[in-house]
Amino acid sequence: MPLSNRIKMAKHRGKYTKQVAKGLGLNIGKSIWPYVRELTTPLTFIEQISAKDRETLGSAWDNAGWIQKGKIMLNIITSRTSGFALFKDEYRAQFTLNPNGVINKWTTTGFAFWVYSKVPIKFLPLRSKFGAIGKRMMTGGGVGGLFDAKDGISQTSNAGTRHILPPDANRGQAIIQYNRAVDRYNKNDTVDGGFDA
Repeated sequence: MPLSNRIKMAKHRGKYTKQVAKGLGLNIGKSIWPYVRELTTPLTFIEQISAKDRETLGSAWDNAGWIQKGKIMLNIITSRTSGFALFKDEYRAQFTLNPNGVINKWTTTGFAFWVYSKVPIKFLPLRSKFGAIGKRMMTGGGVGGLFDAKDGISQTSNAGTRHILPPDANRGQAIIQYNRAVDRYNKNDTVDGGFDA
């Protein structure tokens, strides 16, 4: 067979292989895409609402088994959103409403994706998919941020989870202690004033 014919056949096989690979990749992407789209909202919600509590738990979270992690995560979600903890023997958070938490990494990233989808340039890839993901990220991240722990002093522990306070609990304790100190100061000041009279 002439060399020119061999070169033509090799090029044809190469093009065919690339087409098959491209088609396979597109098929895999199409099959995965519905799951990615539907899981974006719950995953961003869970990640946002639990991030500070998982940081507070520290190695107690890292060393927990999958069942215990599931119980802790359910406790975080239910107690942050309703004040009710399903598992009394595990870590529980406080009910929280945190409007400032709505602006977070997930909502800002989702907004950027949504803006990208609105750019009026037709050849930009995956604009509609970026838009769909962006809206779901803003929803999950926004709701999770609304119930997210407010910024406070974190507390970590290596043993168990039931006794660990959520990161925003310390602020409340500090306010209580401060108010008690002010009350004691006022009482002492009144007593001192009485003696001077």
